Amino acid sequence: MMGASNSFEARGRGLFLWNTNEASANASELKIEDSVNVGVFSASANIHAYKARISWTNFWTIATSLKKIEATTNLYGRFSYLDLESEILGNDDDARAFVKSTFHQRDSLYFVSFLLGGGTFSGMKATWTSEEPNGLLDTLRMYQESEFFRKGIAVGTKLNKHLFTLDLEYFYTRRAPLNDEHYELRDSLDLYFSKFSYRYKSGNFSDQFQLMYLYSNATFFGIRTDQENAKRFMYQNGKSHILLAENKLTNLNWSLRLGVSFIHLRLPKEMSKYKESLAPNRALDPSLLQTLSFSFYKTNFRLFGESKNAIFYSNIKREFHCLLGNFHFSPQVSMYLLYAQGELDMTLVNETTKALLIKTKKNALYHGEFQLAGSILNLGFLLESPQRNYFLQATASQIIPFYVHKELGRIHPKSSQVVPQNPEMEKEPSKENHKISKTEHLSPFKTGFGIDVRMGFYF
Repeated sequence: MMGASNSFEARGRGLFLWNTNEASANASELKIEDSVNVGVFSASANIHAYKARISWTNFWTIATSLKKIEATTNLYGRFSYLDLESEILGNDDDARAFVKSTFHQRDSLYFVSFLLGGGTFSGMKATWTSEEPNGLLDTLRMYQESEFFRKGIAVGTKLNKHLFTLDLEYFYTRRAPLNDEHYELRDSLDLYFSKFSYRYKSGNFSDQFQLMYLYSNATFFGIRTDQENAKRFMYQNGKSHILLAENKLTNLNWSLRLGVSFIHLRLPKEMSKYKESLAPNRALDPSLLQTLSFSFYKTNFRLFGESKNAIFYSNIKREFHCLLGNFHFSPQVSMYLLYAQGELDMTLVNETTKALLIKTKKNALYHGEFQLAGSILNLGFLLESPQRNYFLQATASQIIPFYVHKELGRIHPKSSQVVPQNPEMEKEPSKENHKISKTEHLSPFKTGFGIDVRMGFYF
């Protein structure tokens, strides 16, 4: 008779960032999972609840929130030359499934994996609030839904203590059918992901290196639906290139991680009709549009530009092991050190039309730069029963910023002078001072913190 084992785990974690006038981000999740292993087969099931909210204020106020509860089932089978994995997850509104098969030799000298998946995802809500309310369209509330597909292949080889792996993956979404939600957010995304990884392991020591590249081309649509009538009031295309290199050294009680990432984001220039970044009047009710068609100034917005950023980071972690009576107690301490810098060049075009006769364009050019340095301190522990059947693990994370320096302003097209966007950022209230410069030294206890708690048992 084949031996069997079972495990149960409950986990809760969250990231809480204090709100500022410009941006805020908060996220939390709770997960309860049970798993069983019988011979070459294993299965697990979990219930996962999570929520997140991000807001940003500059030209407008944009807030995005997500709140979901999902159930997941995983099945695994590991045989002499074949490994099979499957995952099904979702709720009453969405369903997603993934299947992965790995062909390998007994000693894993060579192996190849194939991944296939897809499904639907919805529940994200986006809110746009006008900077200058006019009583006609002050707030837009949009609901998101996506249909996505995922394909991937991985090849690798294991030579003694060395493991080489190359992963290639293609992820794409297409516009989901429209519902009767009045305002709906849709997307069309093509994402290409590649990763090369190398691992050397000898006893308790391991050296892991990975090089990742990601390219994405995404288009977001804001659509107003009224029975069988649909109008697009938002169109924004964006492209991104992300390159990341990381190396991690691990021993029995410590680990060291070094990494660097380069991020290039670009919003292409698009001047075609009906492809404005935002056309608020198309989101108005038809009856209101008929009343205002010859008396209301119609303003559309186009946004394009690019941002180039770099992130450098390191992490060192140390674990200690001791006994509290018969219980195993392992305190842990780790610290991330990071430095990031970037620059932004953006153009905001305002197009105004009155009675289809007069059309004016006003270009606002913006330039920004930032540098930030800081750290993330993690303190935690792992407490296990004498037979290591039960465990409790908790980690608290504190963001400790060293400094944040940023510059942002509007550039006159003719003079190339920068006009301040926030008077508080000027050192002197003088019209001659056109350069924005603000350096902040933030309190470590007013920036944000995270918490992660796990508990469970094995038998």
